[in-house]
Amino acid sequence: MLNAAASTRNDQPLVRSVTYHPSRLSTFIARFRELSTSQRRALTTFINLRGDLGSAAVSALPVESQHPVLDALIDYLQFRLPENPPADDPDAAAYRSLLAYRFTLPRSTERQPPLPDNDPSQDRDPGYLSAAATYQSDLGAGLQLRWRAAYYAPLDTPPSQRPTSELTMGAVIVGVSDGEIDLQRAQLFRGEAVNSGRSG
Repeated sequence: MLNAAASTRNDQPLVRSVTYHPSRLSTFIARFRELSTSQRRALTTFINLRGDLGSAAVSALPVESQHPVLDALIDYLQFRLPENPPADDPDAAAYRSLLAYRFTLPRSTERQPPLPDNDPSQDRDPGYLSAAATYQSDLGAGLQLRWRAAYYAPLDTPPSQRPTSELTMGAVIVGVSDGEIDLQRAQLFRGEAVNSGRSG
């Protein structure tokens, strides 16, 4: 797969600069990773219960510990909200409530770590190509070619991809044996995401 950001023509880069704006999901995941166990517990309690019980779980934390939890929750709710939510949308109400509460807190004295710059153009090449010799008793010796335009494995996820997720695009497996070509697989798209909080 062509990496346009790193490609050149006549010794000049095809792309002069790349501006990357992480999605709300990316910033939420990055913020969540920085939370302590008690902060994560308060965050998940708010998401599951909302209302007064959810707010109480957050406000029970020390003030300095509330800032990163609130910032993560605001990212989470903005990710969930549609572009034009209805007036009675519970996520919209929770977002407004959290934002108003966030501005009532005193300024944090702790500097939060910067969010990682997970620019996809800086990741490793996503493509995959392999060739393997095969042998079958009825067909004899052969060759198998595998090609995937993009592939990320759950255990080998680059920084810009969602953790514990898998993505396959344009997967083709072709077998060649005894002068014949056999299309063994042709897959346009396959995605899978595992909730790390529930899988251990």
